[in-house]
Amino acid sequence: AFDAVARGEVDRLLLLCPPQHGKSTVASRRVPAYLLGLHPHWEVICASATSPLAEEFGGAVRDCIASAEYRNLFPGVRLSQDTTAKGRWTTTEHGGYHAVGVGSALMGRGAEIGIIDDPFATWEDAQSPGAQQRVWQWYQGTFYNRIRPGGAIVVIQHRMHVNDLVGRLLDEQAKGGDKWHVV
Repeated sequence: AFDAVARGEVDRLLLLCPPQHGKSTVASRRVPAYLLGLHPHWEVICASATSPLAEEFGGAVRDCIASAEYRNLFPGVRLSQDTTAKGRWTTTEHGGYHAVGVGSALMGRGAEIGIIDDPFATWEDAQSPGAQQRVWQWYQGTFYNRIRPGGAIVVIQHRMHVNDLVGRLLDEQAKGGDKWHVV
């Protein structure tokens, strides 16, 4: 599925797995490095329930790109020396990574790929109609608008409520909205 995203064949991907099945390890720690290896000019926005978690993912991606093993696979991709923070950094090809917590501002940012990894911090948040609405409004009003034309959105989540983000996305699909590839 991520190869299809890299080739531009899939622009909306839902990765739905139970907790502790490796979805964040693969999709938030390794896939951004892979995609930037193939497309070093791409910009990636990664959002999670909290900024610290999104930044932790960003540090793992950054460290992967800085590794000798990565340079063997993608010899033309390097990190810019002037931007190496965990949550915000760039490649020498003017691509980069921006980490945010769900609900955070993204003004002035755009990306070829946006990844949302577990938009709710707790089970209780996912059950709360207010929290569900805040996540939905942030997705529609902030996140969605930052994905450039032709760009992809990936949502990684375990289902926690019929009205969680994935539930809302699938409801919108049924009404003629974006078509999601579901794994």
